[in-house]
Amino acid sequence: MVGFAQPFGRLRDKRRTIRRAHNVHAWVKAQGSFARRRCRIIDISSSGVRLTVDRAAELGDVFNLTLDGGNAQGHRVRVRWRHGNEIGGEFI
Repeated sequence: MVGFAQPFGRLRDKRRTIRRAHNVHAWVKAQGSFARRRCRIIDISSSGVRLTVDRAAELGDVFNLTLDGGNAQGHRVRVRWRHGNEIGGEFI
């Protein structure tokens, strides 16, 4: 099994901080855009987030994440990976 750190189906978790499951709604806004899109946070930590959003590929590599309500400034996020409509990102 060349190229896998562990047996297939059990990839090693490389996160630096513990993530907590959330399942809450939030908003994403592409860098340089005024339009917001609703997303769902799957889990979050002090260093990053995993979320789902429609048309994830159109979001760009850096975006702003704001918790539901949209009045806060939010957090800038850099995409680390994409899988369908799911995105894993780190806060920057």
